[in-house]
Amino acid sequence: MAGWNDHKSSSSWRLSGQLGNGRRRHYWILFLVVLVVIFLLTHSASVTTSKTSKTKQEDAEKKKNPKTHWENPPSLEKLKEWERNLPQHNLDLPFPEGKTGRYVKFSNQVKRLGWNNAFNEILMNTHLAYESKRAYVFQPYIWKESHYSWPIDKMRKGEHLPTTPLNAIVSGPSAGGPWDVGDDAPRSISEEWFDVVCPKKERRVINTREVKPIIGWADGIDIFNHWKKLLLDATERCIEIEPEHYKKDFYPQTFDLWLWGSTRVRSLWPSFSKSPTSRLLEPSPIVKSAVERNAYLFLPKGPRPKHPVSRDPYDRMLAIHVRRGDYKEACLHLAKWNSTYYSWNLLEELPDSFPPPPGGEPGNNTPENIEKYLEHCLPSFDDIVQRVRDSRYEFLRESKRGLRTLDVLFLLTNEQGEWLDQLKSTLKEDGWHTIATSKDLELDQEQTEVNMAVDMEIARKAAVFVGNGWSSFTSNINHKRLSISVLGPHKVSYSHVIRAMDYDRKSNVSSFYGGRKSSLDALNNDFPATSAPGRPRDDASSFFNPEQGPRANTAGYNRSSFFHAGREEPLKGGRDEEEVDQVGEGIWDVYADFNNAGPRYSTAFGQNDKGYQQLPPSTPKADDTASTTNPVEMVTVPALGPEWGRAEMRDMTKAGRREKKAETRKEKFKAWNRGERGMCGKYFTRKTLVFTLFGLCAVIAIVIGFTLPRVPSFAFNDDTPLAKATGDWNSSVPTYFSRAPANFSFPAYASLKVNTDSNYLPVKFRYLRANVFDLITSRLVATGDLGKKTLPAKSFPEILLPLNFTYVASNDTDQTWKNWYDSCKSSALYTDGKRPALKFRLVLDMSISGLPSEHHASTQISDAACPIELSQNNA
Repeated sequence: MAGWNDHKSSSSWRLSGQLGNGRRRHYWILFLVVLVVIFLLTHSASVTTSKTSKTKQEDAEKKKNPKTHWENPPSLEKLKEWERNLPQHNLDLPFPEGKTGRYVKFSNQVKRLGWNNAFNEILMNTHLAYESKRAYVFQPYIWKESHYSWPIDKMRKGEHLPTTPLNAIVSGPSAGGPWDVGDDAPRSISEEWFDVVCPKKERRVINTREVKPIIGWADGIDIFNHWKKLLLDATERCIEIEPEHYKKDFYPQTFDLWLWGSTRVRSLWPSFSKSPTSRLLEPSPIVKSAVERNAYLFLPKGPRPKHPVSRDPYDRMLAIHVRRGDYKEACLHLAKWNSTYYSWNLLEELPDSFPPPPGGEPGNNTPENIEKYLEHCLPSFDDIVQRVRDSRYEFLRESKRGLRTLDVLFLLTNEQGEWLDQLKSTLKEDGWHTIATSKDLELDQEQTEVNMAVDMEIARKAAVFVGNGWSSFTSNINHKRLSISVLGPHKVSYSHVIRAMDYDRKSNVSSFYGGRKSSLDALNNDFPATSAPGRPRDDASSFFNPEQGPRANTAGYNRSSFFHAGREEPLKGGRDEEEVDQVGEGIWDVYADFNNAGPRYSTAFGQNDKGYQQLPPSTPKADDTASTTNPVEMVTVPALGPEWGRAEMRDMTKAGRREKKAETRKEKFKAWNRGERGMCGKYFTRKTLVFTLFGLCAVIAIVIGFTLPRVPSFAFNDDTPLAKATGDWNSSVPTYFSRAPANFSFPAYASLKVNTDSNYLPVKFRYLRANVFDLITSRLVATGDLGKKTLPAKSFPEILLPLNFTYVASNDTDQTWKNWYDSCKSSALYTDGKRPALKFRLVLDMSISGLPSEHHASTQISDAACPIELSQNNA
């Protein structure tokens, strides 16, 4: 076409705007921003959110336990490696171990519950495996998340749930330790080694639904013997006990909660208490180190007793389990269902018992019965103080020659703050000079992980322990203390639970920090050395500074020796030693006074004594008289505080089970979010998803980059911006100029060239519309519509856009009409033969398939020739 230049030259083309090229750059920038945002959302944002939640949990944890200085749990990798390398993990060992050995794994063991609920099962399952001549398969302890010592999001890498190796908590046969010398029973193996020595194809799987309906609610020993016979008679080397679905049996354990919470469990005690499982059970080295590390907290700080006593602080300790918090609700729940004590707390040989009071029914107890439950379950402040007094009085009363004392108190409690401070203050006024709580223990990372076992071991070693009859914590302390008394010749004393009084035991606390033991070792010498010559040794002198002189007006015992040469203090009234237990009028007994068995002179703690009041003599019960030949001395003290919390009670309901399922899904998501598991097992982890999404977004961006249409640019033909209409378009619009009325009308084409070089696919116009405005008056003079049109990509196609010039004015003096009339009238009417150029502004409105909105382009033309020429007589 004449007048069109090559598309590579812009000399004869005037661009209608830069809309096309500018939009292209904008889209690439948009794609880049979208990719960055997606990557940040799938990677960095989740990490930031996780860090924020971690910070909040850390702050909450520090408020909960200020003694916890460790941000993360210990790796325990060396301990895990030690478990992997146990000597019994060897396929070449002879029968009953190695590849020909017999094994049983209890996959139905309780998980995600309190440690002591799990501990019950671990011990009894070990005992069952031993009696069945099979090796027990021990498993790591899986925590209930609310009990874990660390924030859940700080679990060790690779763990889906918070777990702790069993050997971090206990030692002994249950955790892979050896049996007695000469005992050829197979040693316990780890869960990991079980998969090696017992591949799945070689296992016999026994589901609990095949066994439990048969034994039902049988006595504990009958349940044990049924399982024992089943495991003994089975010819398969490897047996795995699997649980029934929780919807059909919510407690699918071999020895379930219904057994542990009923008197049926008592029949298991005779054999279990004497078994090597019980006898060889010990705390782990981590727990032992924690106890030794904190032994200095229990060094007696008060005045030296006026009679020789054990130097071991544990022989002088009363440990009391005081559970607070939301335990009122838990106690009310126990009362509502008329619950009995738990597990070994139900043993008849224990001094405390609590048969459910008559008059109520499960789920609807009487107010009187509920009150009785609360007295035992959640005693008041004053009741706790009084029970501590009673415990000490009963314990010291059993010492007829004054060889005991209780002056060290350990409070196992979850309480803190003002209430606990007030309790400690009151007890200190009551004569307890050494008081420590669970919160006072200094623990390292590994010891913090197993802090509950540290508390248990201290309570086990104490001379007197006051516990909670509904508590699995108390039950397992009971188990160890009672099994010691059963297996040994020791004389034991206990209040609700027992402890062996082994006076030959020595403590290493005084040399714990590496210093050489002096000749005056308060924990390792039964009696102190005499004072240095020239300087009398006073009991009020500091234990850590023997050279410190005595203080004036001390209440300490100032003798130079504690050598016990029989009773030296006179009895007022001349009574002899045989009458020491008979407290009568006119007799003042030094030992009875110290042991709280004599007259009281103080009116502290709410006593209304006026002056000297003699305590009435105690009347021994028939049981007390009968027990004089029994090697066990019993002191009755009610139990304190329940073990189960309200959340654990709720777990037993249908709603609780639904919440547990939701919690499981939540934990799986958390594990996936930490990169520890995939969406489908080990596949499609979070890292894989991030890179997959990022790659997918990159591919989408590339595809969009090639397929997304770009708005093209337009250029006018510089020679003929407006072309004369031809064909049907020429005949469809009449051509005329009229003065009266003033108007004009004619057809024409806008001669355009379209630049689609930035597109990789053809450009499809849904419509391309034009509006022409007079450049001087800005009045609309023409419209046009190309309709649907497809233009090839990477080209410069020429198009003729039809324009319908139509304008109506009021008269022929209208400036717009006059401008267009002057440019279109006959050139013969001008002396030089040149008509004035048209001046107009062209606005293009277009809709392109693939782009979401309408786009626009515009340009101004000031030298266009009119596409028509009027005749001379048209003037």
